[in-house]
Amino acid sequence: MDVKKTLAWLAVFLGGGFLCVYGFWSGTRHMSDFAGYYTSARILMTADSIPHMYDDNWFVNRMHQYGIPDSTLLMYVNPPQVALMMAPLVWMKPSTAKIAWNTINVVLLVIVFELLRRLLNLPLPALNTPLIAALLVCTLPFLRNLQRGQLYVLMLVLLILFAQAYVNNKPFIASLSLATLLLLKFFGWMFLLLFIVERRWKELVTTLLFVLVGFLISLFVFGVGTYEAYLDVLNAAFTRTDFAFTGLPCVPAFFGSLFTFHPQWNSNPVDNIPLLSSLLTMGLLTIMIILTFEKTQVKSMARLSTIVVLSVLFTPLAADHHYMLLLLPASYYLVKTDPLQSDRLNVLVLAIMLYIVLGWYPQPKMSMLAGWTKLFAFPRLYASVLLWSLFLRQNQSLKLTE
Repeated sequence: MDVKKTLAWLAVFLGGGFLCVYGFWSGTRHMSDFAGYYTSARILMTADSIPHMYDDNWFVNRMHQYGIPDSTLLMYVNPPQVALMMAPLVWMKPSTAKIAWNTINVVLLVIVFELLRRLLNLPLPALNTPLIAALLVCTLPFLRNLQRGQLYVLMLVLLILFAQAYVNNKPFIASLSLATLLLLKFFGWMFLLLFIVERRWKELVTTLLFVLVGFLISLFVFGVGTYEAYLDVLNAAFTRTDFAFTGLPCVPAFFGSLFTFHPQWNSNPVDNIPLLSSLLTMGLLTIMIILTFEKTQVKSMARLSTIVVLSVLFTPLAADHHYMLLLLPASYYLVKTDPLQSDRLNVLVLAIMLYIVLGWYPQPKMSMLAGWTKLFAFPRLYASVLLWSLFLRQNQSLKLTE
């Protein structure tokens, strides 16, 4: 290994090590999102009035009884199935369980690296390999997953398994991985459109069967009452247009910030036309999906990558930790365009774009801005749209032919 590779790997290990230490340390100061996952799992394992998981006051009381001072994350619109994720950890104290889960996240990230390396046909000695490792361990999404005790490293594993199976014609693994993502967080419904457009009926039918079986098992475990409570919460969230004024880096929040009023969270929009916000979101989604299928080739990683980007950007509550899933298209683009062989200007543009998508920097709060100045609150969203567009422009050079 030459000096440049040695220095590159040293930087990755130092940067990743620091981020892990800081993520574990800062994650112990607040239970954050993990509090909701842990509490729901403990309620499930003790069969403690499971349908009441969606009663906010009752849920917070249970948090406090379990020794969790935080009450920042409720079940809200999370499906009941997420309670299964932390079930093996509920015998531990909440703080210990979060450390255990974050340790699992680190192990899962090592698995992600190996899966990505194989998917991208990237030899370990290759010059791009430490760049991919740096994207994984030295960027904001991984830090946020550690701090909040989130599930998105695991979901990235499932997403890469799906991608491998998709390009290698392994319908069983593709369907099982996608069904798990759908059941866990409703993530990946756009891939059902991919199956329909490409007439991959076996994958489509098998995925739907897996989802049906998983739902019936969950219905038996959680009970009908829990799902009734969940549907009530979900309906109330849509009725109140909760997803429109979060200020998160996603398209529903972008249009909502401009055209949906809320006295506390968005008191100065351009105008209060919630219907326009919804129509613009649906219209943009339709246009971007059509362009994706028109400009990318069948059974290509370019097509799959664009759908991953769209799936994240149109998730109503997509926050920094959701952007963990964009490491798949970002890594693919980085490897296939080979910035180490490009001119300095292209490398600079790529580095800036990826930093805005995956890095930390101060951003103005959407709720503190007024009118059209709210446009300045979404740089991560804009850079992600640029990444999506680059796959369309350079699809001919992004074929998985290796």
